[in-house]
Parts: sequence; structure tokens; C-alpha cells
Amino acid sequence: MKQQEAKLIEERIEDFGRFLVTLLMLSAFFYLGMIINYYLEPMDNGGLLPTILILTIMAAGWIAVLLKKWQRDLNSLME
Repeated sequence: MKQQEAKLIEERIEDFGRFLVTLLMLSAFFYLGMIINYYLEPMDNGGLLPTILILTIMAAGWIAVLLKKWQRDLNSLME
């Protein structure tokens, strides 16, 4: 039973790790788009890109916390 649960947690860690990398890459693209857009057409209010950037970074942080928790759970199962 512990082995099945450990395998499930390992798969979850792997999947969410990939999703975390994807979110970080997406955040980098939003940041670059924001910088390029600012130099082409400066805006006073900022626009939508900074909001999306903050949301993707917050989601990546939340997933990183979950990954750390699941890694601790996996380590406790292996002991």
C-alpha cells in the first residue's frame, strides 16, 4: 500500500514539476512582452500583462510549495 501511494506521489511531483517549469517560462515570456510593449508604446496604467505576470508567478510559487510538501510526504513514506 505504501509503495502504491509513494508511486502516486512521485508521479504527481514529476507532473507538477513540469507544469512549474512551464509556468516559469510563460512568466518570462509575459515579462519580455511587457518590457517590449512598454518601450514601443509607454502606458501610464500598466495594462494587462503585469497582472497576468503576477498571477503566473503566484501560481508557480504555490506549485513550488506543493512540490516541497509532497517531497516531504514522499520522504516520510520511504522511511
